[in-house]
Amino acid sequence: MKRCALCHCEKEDVEDRQLAVHLCPPCDAHHAEVAYRRRLEESRHRNKKLRDAGRCPRCTAKVVKGKSRCADCLRRASEEQKVRLGKWMAEGRCHHCGRERDGKTVTCSACYAAGRSRVKARYMKMKKRGMCLQSCGRKAVKGKALCGECKKRGRLLTAERYRQRRAEGKCTVCTSDADTGGYAYCAECRSKKYPEHKRGPTGPYTTRISGLRS
Repeated sequence: MKRCALCHCEKEDVEDRQLAVHLCPPCDAHHAEVAYRRRLEESRHRNKKLRDAGRCPRCTAKVVKGKSRCADCLRRASEEQKVRLGKWMAEGRCHHCGRERDGKTVTCSACYAAGRSRVKARYMKMKKRGMCLQSCGRKAVKGKALCGECKKRGRLLTAERYRQRRAEGKCTVCTSDADTGGYAYCAECRSKKYPEHKRGPTGPYTTRISGLRS
């Protein structure tokens, strides 16, 4: 009876590969994990060394300025990403990891939560530094989240989007094609914005609109 080279337990009915390396299944799995972690660390060290030298980690060619890969590898990676994303979109999977989606978002709940956390951490960091949250590189207006230029541009874009949706007869909030009855919002968005416990069917909002129409 052969024994494991690490734990010295007797090896019965194990695979030929495990017999060849003289390891029992538990020790073989641990050995494989250790080897994988070692290869991963070696790969990270090699990639960092190449990046510091201005070389592409994939093919060792000279990298594009401001990037971590060469032009050919960037183009190949972009094409692969387009194919992969197109397949995931057709199958209704998460656009980030390819897992099954469990909500209305284009990503799964795990990727959505992770993305929200990253954005929140980035925003908090920029806000602490007093920078505009639109990543324009300018200082934000004192006490505000945006700089003057981004705030002005945001107002113009919002107004243009509102006019376009009104002209198309869509809800200005959710862009639904449902009949709005001449209002700016569909029935669902209108009920959220003006709930009955605040403004009922005969409340100030309805009375004001009815007065304008009469």
